[in-house]
Amino acid sequence: MVCVQCGKEISDVAKFCPHCGAVIAASAPKAETTPNPAPAQGSAAGTGSYSYGASPSYSAGVGGRAPASPPTPPEDTEKHGKKGLFIGGAVAAVAVVVAVVFMLVSGVFSSPKGRVEAAFAKTMSAFSKAGEGMGLPNMAELTQSKSVSQSFSMELNSVNSELVGYDLSSLQGLGLRMSTDYNQKGRTLGGELAAFWGDNEIFSFLMAANDNVLSFASPQFTGGDAYGLDTETLGADLVRLGAEDDYIDIGKIGFNLFDLAEETAPSQQPEEMEQQLKDAGKKLADAIKVEKAGKKTIEVNGNSVNAAKYLVTIPEQAMEVYIDALSDAMALVDSQEQSRKFLRGIGLDEDTIGDILPDMSGMNPYGEMFDALKQALQEMGDLELEVYLNDGYVCAVECSKEQNGSRLEIGVYMGGGDNYVDDFSFRVAVDDEEIVIESTGNHGGKDGVFTDATTLRARSGGSTLFRISSNFSYEPKAKADNFEWRLNLNNMASVKMAGQLTAGKDSLDLQLDDVSLMTAGMEICSLSVDYSVGPFDGVAVFQPNPTLLGDMDLYDLESLYYDIEYYAMEWQYDMLALIPEDLFWAFY
Repeated sequence: MVCVQCGKEISDVAKFCPHCGAVIAASAPKAETTPNPAPAQGSAAGTGSYSYGASPSYSAGVGGRAPASPPTPPEDTEKHGKKGLFIGGAVAAVAVVVAVVFMLVSGVFSSPKGRVEAAFAKTMSAFSKAGEGMGLPNMAELTQSKSVSQSFSMELNSVNSELVGYDLSSLQGLGLRMSTDYNQKGRTLGGELAAFWGDNEIFSFLMAANDNVLSFASPQFTGGDAYGLDTETLGADLVRLGAEDDYIDIGKIGFNLFDLAEETAPSQQPEEMEQQLKDAGKKLADAIKVEKAGKKTIEVNGNSVNAAKYLVTIPEQAMEVYIDALSDAMALVDSQEQSRKFLRGIGLDEDTIGDILPDMSGMNPYGEMFDALKQALQEMGDLELEVYLNDGYVCAVECSKEQNGSRLEIGVYMGGGDNYVDDFSFRVAVDDEEIVIESTGNHGGKDGVFTDATTLRARSGGSTLFRISSNFSYEPKAKADNFEWRLNLNNMASVKMAGQLTAGKDSLDLQLDDVSLMTAGMEICSLSVDYSVGPFDGVAVFQPNPTLLGDMDLYDLESLYYDIEYYAMEWQYDMLALIPEDLFWAFY
């Protein structure tokens, strides 16, 4: 029916007009009329119809039906009209809000491109957060702190003598250890490189730096005494001892190791370069075209997934523009600047540096690489992708293209199982040759255990060229033997490692009691490996006060040379006595 107040079409059962808010007595009986009815007594002609805001009642009268009661007073009519308008407006507002929420949730206001962008962002976030439960430290932050202590050791547990035909069991306990302690702020550095055989130390070299003094020592080759030099007066000390050069002013050579580390540290990207890359990325993103292509059931890592399909086109020209911008941005970085900073830092002048380093000013060392990329893009043309979304995530990206008589196929598949981050695979194929990477496991650490099984395969004509598999397991809260990792190459060679991994906020300690190397089903050897890293906690290796070489004269230096020669001969005799006779003859 039609609203008698605003004239707009409304429902036959409406109680109010949703357009103007007028209350409608739709269920009231309509007045019966006769041709030229006579007006009732006491009533003006035409007032037998109903009034807005009130439902009139009728009774029989002479000459037809007439109202049994007087019309609603004007004041009541205005009051009820406003009330109906407010009620109608409120209900209409609620209806609009509900409609907007529905459209937002259902994606009516979201463009296909927006939905694809949101899915990629959600996907990247899911995979980046997957391993957070492992509790591993941020190694990049620890390194950037420039206050780090590290240690590594490796020891032979057993060796298979059958492989060489000699008894090599006496080699058990042969090992190597290294450690470094570095504190840039405290201007302190310490390090050790040593080899050992059971309880016997084969050799040990110690190094330390305290501000401008760099020193070294070896119990086997310097008798435990430490010798050092003042790096800041290095050139002057060399000149005093008679050193000279026709091209380099040796007297000016000098540096402080810690100042040099600061000066030659990689700098952040120039602002101009950063802005160029940002602008280029935005232009490329704006050029990408996305359109929805309905629904499709696809296979994702062995599971059938009902996904929304989108066609994504990245124009060739837009990619070429981006590569040009990337090339221009990279050209802002002087590839030789780090080398120049180092040479300046040790005291060389610009003329000498110019003789040492070739002039590459104005050249872009990445030019050939970018030219090759552009040539490949020109051959491929626009990049057309089929992107599949499920539950707000990207579950597959596929691309196929005929080029130069060959067919290129690329596929990336994520999820498919109960947990999105647990499954991933990648495939690239050209005709009958392909490379496939497949990964599955408990990547999110459900139930407190992280697992992964990854396989890399290369095939040609249906035959496998090589196959590398990796199986990993880590249970952070286990008190012992919580770490295991196996690597296998073509079922011919493998490495198995097991032990305890203990991780903290800024530290990591890995103790592998058994690292087995195998080939053709036979164990070659077994090792134990320990590695730890954490914040600097002091120099672990004892270092005596050094004798500065700059304070020594030529006679002292010559005496030091003969002392080292003597210690080296003694060390050689000790080593020969240490080697078992049967092992000695096995090698000679």
